[in-house]
Amino acid sequence: MHKRSSNPNKMQNIVDDVASLYGLLVDQSAAVEASIKTTVREVETKRGERDLTALQDATGKVAAVHSQLAPTCMAMASSHFDAILSSLNHTIAMVNDQVTLEASREAARAEALAQLVPKEEAIRRAFAEDIASKKDAFDAEIEAEAERIRAKYHKPALAPQPSEPVTADGDSNADDTSAAAEDDEAA
Repeated sequence: MHKRSSNPNKMQNIVDDVASLYGLLVDQSAAVEASIKTTVREVETKRGERDLTALQDATGKVAAVHSQLAPTCMAMASSHFDAILSSLNHTIAMVNDQVTLEASREAARAEALAQLVPKEEAIRRAFAEDIASKKDAFDAEIEAEAERIRAKYHKPALAPQPSEPVTADGDSNADDTSAAAEDDEAA
């Protein structure tokens, strides 16, 4: 345990000394703080003035460069834009020529097709007529041969059968019915 001093004056002296030391520290702190603030203001003011001067110098340099380069840049840009415009105009002319050429080719194809369709129709019709005449000749030949065989064996002629439609695969139901009729007659 600490022993308390019995002399109240001593204690008061210590308290007074500490209070005066604290007051001195507060006064010194306030003085130092004021001095620091003043120094900072001076430095910031000087730096601000230097920055302002540098900014004014830079602005002047930029204005000088701008006044020198702006006409040159504008002339170069104008030249490039003129070249691009010329190229685009040339491309548009080529595209228009190609469109015109394709339109004329399409018209020629349509005309050729219009002329080809009747020719193809005539060829198809002639082919169908040729096939029909060959079929009729073949049917007549078959009928004549059948008549010859009937005459040979003394069988009466069959009544002509109506033509039956031909199916998509080329077979006819008439062949089946005529074969069935011949089988009935043979029996």
